[in-house]
Amino acid sequence: MKKSSKNNLAKGGFKFCSGCGDTKAVTSFGKQNSRPDGVEYRCKKCMQRYRNKRYLNPKIKRKLLKSSAVWREKNPDSDTNKHLIRKYGISLEQYNSMFQLQNGVCGICGKKESTRRRKKTQGNERLAVDHCHETGVVRGLLCFKCNTAIGSLGDNEEMVMRVIFYLTNSLKNSSGEKFRIGESNL
Repeated sequence: MKKSSKNNLAKGGFKFCSGCGDTKAVTSFGKQNSRPDGVEYRCKKCMQRYRNKRYLNPKIKRKLLKSSAVWREKNPDSDTNKHLIRKYGISLEQYNSMFQLQNGVCGICGKKESTRRRKKTQGNERLAVDHCHETGVVRGLLCFKCNTAIGSLGDNEEMVMRVIFYLTNSLKNSSGEKFRIGESNL
């Protein structure tokens, strides 16, 4: 027997789940700001079972997918903002501020992003958020090529210095001129 929603409010860190009928810690419930106590009326496991069951119905699945697409079209930056916060700890507003400070170009090569990584029909690709993989600190915005170059070097300053040394000193003849492939270097 299920209790009414009035008796379902969280009290003392516990709440009754109207799905399984158990009383559980409030941490076992998802957030729902529209509810008086701020948490779902079913525990996370029961909500997952409920959603999975609903999603099996083809009519409901089509309706949910359509409403999601409509919402995303009306809120195009929402997913980007969530991704930036989750992965780098910055908001879309902070990203846009960095983008403005860098005049919309890569922090290394000074070019606009040109590599297409997603199958988008409109709009430009965003510059990648460059961050230290050890500390998570965001350093700036880079184009795809520069970001992958740094990543390939393992964010290692010594490796960057070796690349600079290689580019400035390699393949030189005895008179100090660089060799050119296909030309006689004698």
